[in-house]
Amino acid sequence: MCFVLADVLVSYQRDWNVTVGNINSTTVNVSWLPLNNSSLNSTDVYGYLAVCLRRGSSDILLLSVENASSCNTMVRNLKPYSNYEVKVVALLKDRLSGVITLTSSEKTDIRTKEGGTSLLLFVTYFL
Repeated sequence: MCFVLADVLVSYQRDWNVTVGNINSTTVNVSWLPLNNSSLNSTDVYGYLAVCLRRGSSDILLLSVENASSCNTMVRNLKPYSNYEVKVVALLKDRLSGVITLTSSEKTDIRTKEGGTSLLLFVTYFL
C-alpha cells in the first residue's frame, strides 16, 4: 500500500507517548502507545507511519506500519552521524465517509551514531 501526501492538513496530538531508542549509525527504533481515538465516534485507526526527516536535506524516510495494532518499528537506511526529526503519524479512517485524516505526534530530535566504516577506512589509509 502506498500513500502520497501533499499539502495535507495534519492535526497534532499533544501527549501522545512516542519513544525513540536504540539509535545506531543507520537505524532507529520508534515505539508508541496506540492513539486514543475514543473521542472520535466514527473513526478507526487505519495505520501508522514513522517519519524521519533529515535536517538540512530533502530526504524523507517513511516506514508504513499497515497493521493498526502495531506499536513499534525500526527505521533503516539512515545516514551516519546525522540529525533527524522523528515523529509518528496516525492515519484515521472515518467509518461512514471513508475519508482518511492524519494526526501527528510531537517531534523528537535525534542524532545517529558515527559509522564504523569511515573510521576504519581512515585508519587503513594512514597505515
